[in-house]
Amino acid sequence: MSEFTLYRLLDRVFPRSYNLKLFLVAFIGTHLPLLATLAFFTFDEQAGKDTISIVVVLLTATLIGTAITLTGLHFVLKPIETATEALKSYEAERTVRSLPVNHDDQAGQLLKSVHTLMQTVELLLHRQERAAVIDPLTGLANRRGFRECLDRLERHLKPTATVALFVIDIDRFKSVNDTHGHVVGDLVLADVGRILADHVRDAEVAARHGGEEFVVFLPDAAPDYALARAERLLAAIEGHEFEACPHLRVTASAGIAVTPAPSLDIDDLFDRADRALYRAKRSGRNKVVAAHSGSDDLINPEDGVIWAAG
Repeated sequence: MSEFTLYRLLDRVFPRSYNLKLFLVAFIGTHLPLLATLAFFTFDEQAGKDTISIVVVLLTATLIGTAITLTGLHFVLKPIETATEALKSYEAERTVRSLPVNHDDQAGQLLKSVHTLMQTVELLLHRQERAAVIDPLTGLANRRGFRECLDRLERHLKPTATVALFVIDIDRFKSVNDTHGHVVGDLVLADVGRILADHVRDAEVAARHGGEEFVVFLPDAAPDYALARAERLLAAIEGHEFEACPHLRVTASAGIAVTPAPSLDIDDLFDRADRALYRAKRSGRNKVVAAHSGSDDLINPEDGVIWAAG
């Protein structure tokens, strides 16, 4: 006989109520003496008025006791109901409810286990989601994370704002790997990621777009301001001392593109910035090239900036 046999039998009678299952077991167990007494008086030929009075008192007390038992069972079984509701809520809305975890009986252990389970699952899901959008080497957003950030920012852009996108690429990074090894190369990428993270402000986004290429999005930046920010970033990279290789000096090139927020097309903006980056590489590296629609290419030899037709 299985330990679940009684439960299965009761489930046929009360398939949707655990309370009634418990009540039936409690009712039968506690009412056997009463049933035996009633049977005795029923078949006792000596039974009289006093016997009837006794039976009435017993039945009244039984009904009152039954009501008290039902009420008590409802509250005693509250932990099971609460745990069930918490799991359903997490499944439907992914909301971790606060559960009482300061009880040590079986119901208390159930609440603790459900609470711990939901917190553990939520932590694992959060780590998994974060890993899907964060570059593990630099701690910046990866390509997917960058796009998700832009989707959120795009809904809150000011209609009068001008947005800017930087595409930054480390110069001659392959030679860094070939000369100093991939371990040093990874440390260079990590340091460049930290430099970008230190230079972006609230509502701005920096990301590693792939390989040695990084992107920065400014949601409200006039062209001159965007250009100055890009120059400062390249200067910070050029002046950075890498602990893994103190004598190593690294430079980067950047292409930037700007557009009014209402006409933002991120793919077009990226394409323009990427083509500007290509011009920066061809013009000697360690430069900022700004895609400036409607203008001829102009090289400013003093600041190393090229304004290029977008």
